[in-house]
Amino acid sequence: MKKIFSLLIILIFAVSMCSCSDNAKKTNSASDKSTAVDSGEKSNVQKPSTDEQKNAFEDAQNYLEYMAFSYEGLIAQLEHDGYSRADAAIAVDNCTVDWNEQALTKALSYLEYSSFSRKGLIGQLEYNMFTDEQVAYAVENCNVSWKEQAVKTAERYLEYSSYKREELITQLEFEGFSKEEAEYAADQSGLK
Repeated sequence: MKKIFSLLIILIFAVSMCSCSDNAKKTNSASDKSTAVDSGEKSNVQKPSTDEQKNAFEDAQNYLEYMAFSYEGLIAQLEHDGYSRADAAIAVDNCTVDWNEQALTKALSYLEYSSFSRKGLIGQLEYNMFTDEQVAYAVENCNVSWKEQAVKTAERYLEYSSYKREELITQLEFEGFSKEEAEYAADQSGLK
């Protein structure tokens, strides 16, 4: 029951997070571990040996079946569940994970329920503690039209408020869309 409740809390948190943060910079240690796991170099990784470490590993595997996490994000979730940082790190180090694909999956899940500018999506993935390399991979491989994302964002704004063309363009640029993307969205929204 605790696991289901934690999954629900994470899902609600992920859906409600639409703001971006610059304070989610990753440490070199996290980046190095992410790379090591990506390339399959696990020879130096301590295997789960205590009951807590084994349980943390099982929980980490379960989380990864249902949602995408960054290396640090998964450790943080396990810590939230009551595991020590050391046990959580051992558990995550033993998961076979392509962190680039986790970043891409997370990006696609955000794009499924909301629209983002390229800059906004980058910020959201950074907030989720993905490394710069993982963020770049996700953004380059999500096959999204940023112009169409601008149109969806414009439509959302226009649904709740009226905007003059220049006001809408300014708002979209504030959201991280380029001038070209914002103008395209204004045109598509019928604002001439």
